[in-house]
Amino acid sequence: MSMDLEMLRDVWKGYDKQLNDRINLNMQQIKKMNLHKTRSELDKFLRTPLYGLMIGFGLQAFLIYFIVNHITMTQFLAPAVLINLYVLLQIIVSIFQTSVILKLNYDSPIIDMQKKLARLNLGRIRYLTTTRFSYPLLWVPVLIVASKGIFDLDLYLHLEQWWIWLQIGLGVLFLTFGVWLSKQYASKKHTSGLLNKLMSNITKNDITGKNLVYAMSFLDDIAEFESEN
Repeated sequence: MSMDLEMLRDVWKGYDKQLNDRINLNMQQIKKMNLHKTRSELDKFLRTPLYGLMIGFGLQAFLIYFIVNHITMTQFLAPAVLINLYVLLQIIVSIFQTSVILKLNYDSPIIDMQKKLARLNLGRIRYLTTTRFSYPLLWVPVLIVASKGIFDLDLYLHLEQWWIWLQIGLGVLFLTFGVWLSKQYASKKHTSGLLNKLMSNITKNDITGKNLVYAMSFLDDIAEFESEN
């Protein structure tokens, strides 16, 4: 009788080992599949900062040429410098996003990858929020510089001073609101449904935002499966 029990116990141990081996194999397959999906989504996301770098360097070349040729003309120098600072910010952010993704180690623990992508997402959200609300401040300088640089047209001769200053004032207000909103979002202090919807429209309803969200969700699936097993 004791021999039968011993044999039965050995049989169950063998089944347990086979079951654990299959679970581990399934886990590896699921992890490999989701990591492949993560890499695919991040490769798609990577195109945007790469395009941003190419456009940014092209604009910088044009703006530096413009600044050098209008160095003594403050009315054109000031808007060109402002635009150049914006372009420089785009280049810095694009380099940061690209470096984070290229340095991502897909063999590292899932939680480490989650943290890096979470920081990347937060930085992207703060950048997008600030820059989107800076458009009202930038569009007049862009119009002035583009008209002068491309068509040699002086818009100051056709625009009222009070209107220009009004646009600058409104632009500063929008930019200030954008900076405040990005800080509120980062610290999770605002609970307004309207502001949450606004942030969602700014940060998620675009191709790159969805790519990053999908990539993070695949990592979440792996982490959830690992915790259950």
